[in-house]
Amino acid sequence: MPGSAPVVEEVRSARDLDAFIELPYTLYRGDPHFVPPLRYDVRLRLDRRRHPYYRFADAALFLVRRRGEVIGRIGATVNTRHNEYHAERTAFFGFFECVREFEAARALFDAAAAWARARGMNVLRGPASFSLNDECGLLVRGFDGPPTFMMPYNPPWYADLVEGYGFVKAMDLLAWRMAQESADLERFFRVARKVRERDGLETRIFDVKRFDAEIRKLQDLYADAWQSNWGFVPMTDAEFDFMGRQLRPVLVPEYCTFAMKDGREIGFVLALPDFNRVIAKLNGRLFPFGFLRLLASKRRIPFARILTLGVRRETQGRGYDAVLLDAVTTALLKGGISRGEMSWMLETNEVMNNTLRRTGGEAYRVYRLYDAPL
Repeated sequence: MPGSAPVVEEVRSARDLDAFIELPYTLYRGDPHFVPPLRYDVRLRLDRRRHPYYRFADAALFLVRRRGEVIGRIGATVNTRHNEYHAERTAFFGFFECVREFEAARALFDAAAAWARARGMNVLRGPASFSLNDECGLLVRGFDGPPTFMMPYNPPWYADLVEGYGFVKAMDLLAWRMAQESADLERFFRVARKVRERDGLETRIFDVKRFDAEIRKLQDLYADAWQSNWGFVPMTDAEFDFMGRQLRPVLVPEYCTFAMKDGREIGFVLALPDFNRVIAKLNGRLFPFGFLRLLASKRRIPFARILTLGVRRETQGRGYDAVLLDAVTTALLKGGISRGEMSWMLETNEVMNNTLRRTGGEAYRVYRLYDAPL
């Protein structure tokens, strides 16, 4: 039919940006597992003036239309800090959504690839919206329920669109499901007790009265503990401050624990209630009352996500992760949370994956990052 071919255009107007943000609400209508993202958060992540990511990165957004109707979207970015840190020329794609049609998906990937190629990149990787510190990975296994807080979601056939274009697996990210009734918690507790006694480890919770200083400690630990991880890029002060401002209202101090040795912070673990269980009911609107509902719910949600756990590189392999898992598990149980998810974990992190497997965890979801040569 004349005029029916998909047409891709770069987002350049406020009206286009609105269409970019609104598309998932149309595509996922009727999907019981879809959690409508908060429009305020999405708009903030795309705001070049307010978000610190754009101080060292360039990005472009694209829409694909057929006969004027938006049927897909994609973002492309070049993160100069990533490329300097890893000595790569890699661009990333993210915010990918599309109808179940390869022609439309191909048009989007072509646009992202052309944009990246014009900037001298030789690999297109994703999805990451826009970095590995944000939502990343394509869900390829575990479509039986809604995602947990700050984790992505997509229908199973997205993998066909991505792989059909020529993308190949770069790395899998695992989400582990843990439950009190199936976990060997005594193993955590027993190992943690031995490590505490052997090395004189102590733990303490996040001190909200010293919030800014505590955020700096988290930043220092994060940069040290993750420096050798695949895809890791140290966050700037501005990025960590930005993250801290977002974290502050929803943080439960007891669920953020530092491991201490000789008065020095040598590791931390951070868990949050699964706020998606509240966000799912807000239809993407944080204001006027959604924010209050989130705050009121943070000690009543019966499910949690452990977002991150790490210890300084010099202390890795000494069992300190068990001390942190013991501390956060004890705090969650005390808070009435007996089930949760630990995500995400690199598939190559054999030590932690084996620990979680031996203690009754289930790697129930897999999120995949893909590469395509340019």
